[in-house]
Amino acid sequence: MEPTDRFEAFFSALKVVDTEYVLLIDEDQIPSEKLFDELRNIKADFAIVPERSINRNICGRMMDIKRKRVEELAKMSLDPPLQRAVPRFYRTDILKAALNGVDSRFAPHEDSFIFSRVLETTKSYTVLKSVLYNYDVSLRTYMLKSYKYGAALGRNENPTLGKFALKMDLSIMIGRQMISLTPPIDLVRAFPYALGYLVGKFRRRGISRHS
Repeated sequence: MEPTDRFEAFFSALKVVDTEYVLLIDEDQIPSEKLFDELRNIKADFAIVPERSINRNICGRMMDIKRKRVEELAKMSLDPPLQRAVPRFYRTDILKAALNGVDSRFAPHEDSFIFSRVLETTKSYTVLKSVLYNYDVSLRTYMLKSYKYGAALGRNENPTLGKFALKMDLSIMIGRQMISLTPPIDLVRAFPYALGYLVGKFRRRGISRHS
């Protein structure tokens, strides 16, 4: 699925949500047994859910070191917000209000973008104890996914939108790496991501010339 399709799918789903809170999870994530019990007692406007690798491969181990570090930073402060762990749990009305008027084709790092919008309206948050397990892919697959994601942005029908999304994503990856001082998993992602964007951009231009 293209990044823009993912973001549009999120917007479509959000329109029909009528619960007080919404939990955002991916298809490769598994909630721990106690997570929902803890979520039922939430009083804050949003919550950061700790994430851990369930299969503990090389990529997962590197990610877990980074995850623990950015979660520790988030407990102390959310400034700068995009270099901290991002929330997965939001009050629905606040989430809808924060994204009101946003172009559904806008597709930078979705979780961080959503977080930045919500943070403009509220600072009421908590960091949970229960975790969300991630099935982490191999390092090779991780890099390949980053390349494909970047290529999709490069092919975006709105070049200005794609370029802005690229800059935001790379600033998040590099900034998070510098502030967390953990194994360079974000830098491993940044290079194929930028390369994919350039390839997608040139292919889009080639198609435009021949059409």
